[in-house]
Amino acid sequence: LSETPNALMDLELESNARLGIHNLSSEPVTILWNGAESTFELEHYDGCITEIMQVEPGKTVYSVPAGMRYMGISVLGKPGTEFELDVICESVGADPGLMGAFQCDDEQINEIYKTSVRTNRLCHQLSLWDGIKRDRLPWVYDLYLAARGAYPIWSDFSVLKRSLVELGHTPEGSWMNTLPDYTLWWFATIWEYLMHRSDAQFAEELAPAIQRHADWVGRNVDENGFMKVEKGFIDWVPMTPEESRLSLQAVYVIAREALGNISDSMPHLEITFDWPVPEIPEEQFLNAAPVVTKVLGILSGYVDTESALEFLHNYELSDPITPCSGYLLACLYADFDMHEKGLSIIRSLWGGMLDNGATSFWEATRCDYPDDFHKHLTTYTAYDEYRISLCHAWSSTPAEWFTRVLLGVNPLAPGYREVEIAIWAPETIKECQGQVSTPFGPIGVAWARDEDGQIVVKTEVPEGIRVV
Repeated sequence: LSETPNALMDLELESNARLGIHNLSSEPVTILWNGAESTFELEHYDGCITEIMQVEPGKTVYSVPAGMRYMGISVLGKPGTEFELDVICESVGADPGLMGAFQCDDEQINEIYKTSVRTNRLCHQLSLWDGIKRDRLPWVYDLYLAARGAYPIWSDFSVLKRSLVELGHTPEGSWMNTLPDYTLWWFATIWEYLMHRSDAQFAEELAPAIQRHADWVGRNVDENGFMKVEKGFIDWVPMTPEESRLSLQAVYVIAREALGNISDSMPHLEITFDWPVPEIPEEQFLNAAPVVTKVLGILSGYVDTESALEFLHNYELSDPITPCSGYLLACLYADFDMHEKGLSIIRSLWGGMLDNGATSFWEATRCDYPDDFHKHLTTYTAYDEYRISLCHAWSSTPAEWFTRVLLGVNPLAPGYREVEIAIWAPETIKECQGQVSTPFGPIGVAWARDEDGQIVVKTEVPEGIRVV
């Protein structure tokens, strides 16, 4: 192929796009193109998106849409003939309706927010995909985190709802995406959707599937509350089977609480379940090597406040780490009033991606990067090289952290009928403003330090929302 007419196209930004070839020649041409997320991938990885397109004279042919930034195009035809082509590249995706906004006087934070929004929007396709490169499906843990990134930003949640319905169609007796913990994360995703959007009609439509999957989980739990499965997929980091099972039990308790919240807030759905809570000493979580196991132990309530504070005070960010555990860890720091440490994690991990040229946020991350980062991001997994996605919806979560912590907007009742506005104003930021999406319209928050160093806060809250 090196001896054929060829071109390298840089779209400048990671995109979900289709390639159009318009043949202005008098002879047919054959186009072979490869799509990739990095030049390393394009040059070295046999698993790149590859397509052959036959284009007759005067005709235009479009490729299958793919997630990529770079395109390598080779033109094959009759030797010695001239050709002329118009090459078109069109983005493909859904428009979820932008309602949220964020701006402060810290450019790194602004760029992280902007790139989070772009990442989330790119993954709004036929459903809320895990990523635009590989799989291109609604995987539930990806969806749980992607939805968290989406709530403060968009006005239209039809793609998210369709994804939840799709997953709910998983046949009886099967785990969503074949993974027990992914079925558990589905309950948590539904509850958080209801907290942000209420949407009683959607809950009623989904109720039969909720009950069916709740029954399936119940049949796979013993009398002490331990799941009768070997393990699930928790995170990309290395994890022993024991650590995986321990983490799975924590996700089970998180899902149990979410299911209880759904039942309590909407009793007319008549959701019933009997999931016992297993007794697990907190030391098992705290002694586990993966940070995500410790984090899930805290989120599920197995680790008490004193022990959680000790861990959070002493933890220093290091590899292996992922956007999943990094975001949940940053949330814990905010919950325990250690906001600065939470922000430092976001600066290190998401800022580190930007420092390495990210135009959308990645499926995996590192504290320290080799030159060919795209290849080496796979070292946490059993994947072949270059399979890690450089646009992954579960990495759009800083948008939620900034609006919940820096703007301080947090729903207290389903559908934002009650909301808390409690900003955090770090010393390094002098002013901040933005909007957060709600079913009643955007909540606007702006704050700034006056000449005396006092924080002046202005809010705009739509009718129908009670501020607590």
